[in-house]
Amino acid sequence: MDNLVNELVEDNTESVSQSLGLYGYHCNDCGTNFLSKTENNNICGYCGSNNVTELNANINNCSVIPFNKKIEEAKEDYRKHTRFNPLIPFSLKSKKYLNNMKKIYYLTYIVDASISGNIEYLATDKNKKVVQEYNVSYDTSFDYTKCLININKKISKREFFNTFKCSLDTLQEFRMSILEDETIILSDCTDEEIIKKIQTVLGKNSIDIVSKDINHKKHKVTNNNLNTKIDLVQPVLIPIYLMNMKYRNKEYHYLYNGVDGKVYYKYPIGIIETIIFGLLVFGIVFLLGYLISIII
Repeated sequence: MDNLVNELVEDNTESVSQSLGLYGYHCNDCGTNFLSKTENNNICGYCGSNNVTELNANINNCSVIPFNKKIEEAKEDYRKHTRFNPLIPFSLKSKKYLNNMKKIYYLTYIVDASISGNIEYLATDKNKKVVQEYNVSYDTSFDYTKCLININKKISKREFFNTFKCSLDTLQEFRMSILEDETIILSDCTDEEIIKKIQTVLGKNSIDIVSKDINHKKHKVTNNNLNTKIDLVQPVLIPIYLMNMKYRNKEYHYLYNGVDGKVYYKYPIGIIETIIFGLLVFGIVFLLGYLISIII
């Protein structure tokens, strides 16, 4: 099991990065490993830090979903979401800050796998204040094909990555001609963590499906005897426009799907901006109250 990812993913002796002339780097500030077309690159493709060192890294047998959206479209969408929000820090709305938006390819995986086994539940019903308990057992099996699973810890928003599932029919073999000025953000998980993540995600999904068929008011899993057989782990690069925002030592993301423009974002609330907005609202309410009192 420990070598499964190597067997399924790294079965070529020559890696894509080595054969196409990509260079590996490690950011000493945010810990990101990334690939770039630029030799002696000194800028992290994730956080923008210049504290980077060279790294021996590669990707093998990689597919890619190419960009369909332009960075100008992503910037305009960012402006649309921030322009009229009075609580977002002013610094995050500036043109200078907007130029920090990054165009990246993000390494994740497509998985083919099958799950089979048994799930046991403790189910309960409450009827006229009497609680009845039942031991429920289900035998089940599922086949998963072209299942996109985000293994990388850097960006873990499942709802955002689900937007790429409709773009899997645009998959292409990775070629250097596809890559412009994008940075390739590599996985920050070990082989063991990748396998464990796949088992966890697919196992949870299988349990959720089975649980919907339980005809009892409440239930919980008491024994999970599901076995996962992984047939394919295919690395794939997905296109993202990324804006990293740091406010009061906390990190926030604006993520723009480079295929269809779907967005995930979470913005910080500025302290000064909140005070100003509060005073403004108070002033308006006070003025309206004063005017009404005069009229009456």
